[in-house]
Order: sequence, then C-alpha cells, then structure tokens
Amino acid sequence: MPTFKPIDSGISMKTSLSTLDRLVLDSGALEAEFFIPEDANRRLQVAFPHVEIMRTLDEMPLSTEETEKWVGLNTEHFAYEVVGAHFWKSQSWAFKEVHKDLKHYVFITGWTCLDVISRHPPRFSIVGVPEARRLAYARWLEQ
Repeated sequence: MPTFKPIDSGISMKTSLSTLDRLVLDSGALEAEFFIPEDANRRLQVAFPHVEIMRTLDEMPLSTEETEKWVGLNTEHFAYEVVGAHFWKSQSWAFKEVHKDLKHYVFITGWTCLDVISRHPPRFSIVGVPEARRLAYARWLEQ
C-alpha cells in the first residue's frame, strides 16, 4: 500500500490550480518550477543536486496507476516522500539493490505530477519569473 509522507515545501498554495512551468535536467541535476496560483510573478522551485530517475505525468494516469488504497495524501498538499508506490516497485531488483539509499519523492498538482527517485532530499525555493513566462501564465489562466 503506497504511503505518502508530507514534506513541507515552505509555502501554502492551492495545488489543484498549479502545474509544472519549467523542467531542466542537466548532468543529473534537476530543477522544476511550479506555478503558484496566488502569485503570477513567482514560482515554487524544487531542486535536486542529482536524480537517478524522474518522470512527469498527468494527474489522471497517476490516480489510476495504484490498485491499493493510498495512505497519507492531504488535500491541496504538494510534496511527499512515498513508500511502496507502483513507480518505485516497478524499478528493477538490480537497480534497487545497487542504490539502497534512494528515496521516492512525488510532487502533485491539479495538472501535472513529478516523480523523482534520488538519494538527496528536495530543496525548495521561491523564484522570480521572466516577463514572457508571466504573460504565458496569464494567457493560460484565461483559458
């Protein structure tokens, strides 16, 4: 049974109205920026110095992936460490044997979910947004 342990991202936001805005994977380091629905000028950045595996997917496939009951999910909460999820269980025995110190993290919004397998915990920060991306967000909200 997947168990979700909430992680404090340092910000309270309406995650059901958020989505992924920017994703950069460079030499194993990951930076992901998520819309803060209450603030079009800033993003919540999640960063890892190194990840082994990451994936993004729509919230709908994530909600149908697990056959067992989820434990620990909180309404409008963004970040979790997860134990026993299908994504982790689907990794090879050899991978899990070689990398015993890895953890599975998930970041859930109303539109996009990010799964990360890393030995490093996530770092959270609030970052400014270039004007072009702010305008794109404003157009997206109008849809």
